[in-house]
This record gives sequence, structure tokens and C-alpha cells, in this order.
Amino acid sequence: MKGKFYLKEFPGNYIVFQVLEMDERFRRKPEEGEKFYVYSDNDGIDIEISSSEFPMIKQNILPRKIYKVYLRGATINLDYNVSVYKSDSSKKDIERIKKALREWAEKWEGWDKEKEKNKDDVIFIV
Repeated sequence: MKGKFYLKEFPGNYIVFQVLEMDERFRRKPEEGEKFYVYSDNDGIDIEISSSEFPMIKQNILPRKIYKVYLRGATINLDYNVSVYKSDSSKKDIERIKKALREWAEKWEGWDKEKEKNKDDVIFIV
């Protein structure tokens, strides 16, 4: 399995996110640079799946909207960090994040696509 995630909407457009399990090949080691995969949806919004320090969701407003979904990273004692994110449209954002994580599990260049054809890619707990 490449990832098991808790992703739930709460009243007030809040999204709660936690990484329950993650394939260690995507984890950024302290001496490495950040690992990432960028998903672009049809609305022109990018979602960057990344391994840097610890699990978290945040949004950057640059010339265009970019969501950053950080998975487990170099700070191992924060692997089970729970991220709470205030969204403009939580239902839509949860679906975007799910699509991005599914695509990451299928297309990130670090996976061995031949050996992992029948492997469960991503599980969501909601």
C-alpha cells in the first residue's frame, strides 16, 4: 500500500487530514531534497503532494491557487500529526485532494510500476 489517509470534513468548511500509513520510498530523509508530485485539476488548481517535514495541508495563493499536501517526512516524531485546514469549499477540496493522492499513487516516478500493478494504492478513512 502506498498510503492510508484519514480525510474528513467538519462543520465550518474544515478539513482534518492525517497520514495513517505511507510507503517509505516517498519519505524525505533529512539529507535529501524535498520529494513531490504535482496534480492539476480541470479548474486550473494545482495540488502538490510532497514529503518535506511532517503531514499537513496548506494553501498558497500565488498567481494561481496551489494546495500543498505534505505527507510524512524528515521529522519522524510528527508522523501522526493531525492537520486541520480551513477551506473555501471543503467538499470540493476533499475530492480534489483524493484525486491528487490517487494520481500520486499511480504516477509518481519513484514507484516500480511493473512490480506493483495489482497492489492497493490508496485507502481513505472518512
